[in-house]
Amino acid sequence: MGTVHQKSSMFLRNNIGEASGENGNTYELTTAFGDGTPIVQSMKTRQYFTLNWSEIIHMAIEAGVDNEIPEEKTDAKVSGDSEPSEHQNDGADGRSS
Repeated sequence: MGTVHQKSSMFLRNNIGEASGENGNTYELTTAFGDGTPIVQSMKTRQYFTLNWSEIIHMAIEAGVDNEIPEEKTDAKVSGDSEPSEHQNDGADGRSS
């Protein structure tokens, strides 16, 4: 998936930003004017990589974007079930918390 383009390739691009890879290389992130295709340019080789939206959709489907993700269970306590905080009075001085 995706296409690597020679450094002599020309694109009319919108600048998005830069990213650094784990390998220490820097990449320029842009999108193509018109269809918004994401473009990544390696600052090391000056070559471009593009991945069109159809390929991105295909990858998303393959990754399971259409599958429901089960809700995460939490151990949240119901109000009143918690231990008294340091700011609550224990009632020893006649005041209630």
